[in-house]
Amino acid sequence: MAGEIKKRTRMGLGAELALIFVVWPLVAALLPDFSRIYLFVPIFAYSAVVFFLSRPPRLQPEWTWRVPALRLLAATPFLLALTWLLVPQLWFAFPRQHPGWWAVVMALYPFLSAWPQEFVYRRFFFWRYTAILGRGAMRLVVNALVFGWLHLIFWNAPALILGSIGGWIFARTFERSRNLTLVWIEHALYGMIAFTIGLGRFFYNGN
Repeated sequence: MAGEIKKRTRMGLGAELALIFVVWPLVAALLPDFSRIYLFVPIFAYSAVVFFLSRPPRLQPEWTWRVPALRLLAATPFLLALTWLLVPQLWFAFPRQHPGWWAVVMALYPFLSAWPQEFVYRRFFFWRYTAILGRGAMRLVVNALVFGWLHLIFWNAPALILGSIGGWIFARTFERSRNLTLVWIEHALYGMIAFTIGLGRFFYNGN
């Protein structure tokens, strides 16, 4: 009986994961443009309610910041080259042409975008679905793929690919450190760089 209940629980978690992180982003991506902004609100609301009602144990975070810092330093030239290759006309265009709006995005992005995403896709995801994905590579791969899939709403390949790569990077950081604040800062820095140099174009509209 206990085995049957455990099996049903695992099936339920698998269905929940598929519904929240695969089916709903697809549905939201097919909605009219004005509805796309509501994609993340239900995901965040559900995750927050389930997480805080369950009262999971506190993590013991570590500040393993050297690898994320070195990785960011190594990735920045690549991101600059990718921007020049894909959208040379947007090379640092946002801060040059709209410095006021750029400053607003730099101030708000970490809190309104990066932190909620990291809470859902790292803290909630790792706590909720480790029971069915395990603690090995499968958990990291699935996490990276569903994080990339979240960016389907922008309907362009760079958003999907860069989102998946970012998902893998952030998942690795969280796996090693168990530190939501650290991975939040890392995510925020990548996002702020992307919007500054021109790659942000792929993350706020379509083709």
